[in-house]
Amino acid sequence: VAEDAVLEISFVGYKTQSIPVKGLSPINVTLVEDAERGTRSIDNSNDPLYVVDGVPLTAGSMADLNPNDFESMRILKDSSATAIYGSRGANGVVLITTKKGTKGKASIN
Repeated sequence: VAEDAVLEISFVGYKTQSIPVKGLSPINVTLVEDAERGTRSIDNSNDPLYVVDGVPLTAGSMADLNPNDFESMRILKDSSATAIYGSRGANGVVLITTKKGTKGKASIN
């Protein structure tokens, strides 16, 4: 073994390690996970599905909504989103309920 020999260990999903082998016997190696959050979709956006009053929105139509009209907002993620909305809910689902009128006599101020 050469004096400057280096053992390089690599595996998919783990960081590559370079260990000088001079004087080591045995050689103990612990792989370190290389966790990098990639995209979930190859050909679609990674935005969640927005559903307003039960109607799924198309991309870009979220800008047309006034946040002051929202009564409530809920987030579905993981298996609950895909169970209800299929592959469209893979990136999560934002459920928005808008304010509604109330029964009674109309009043104008």
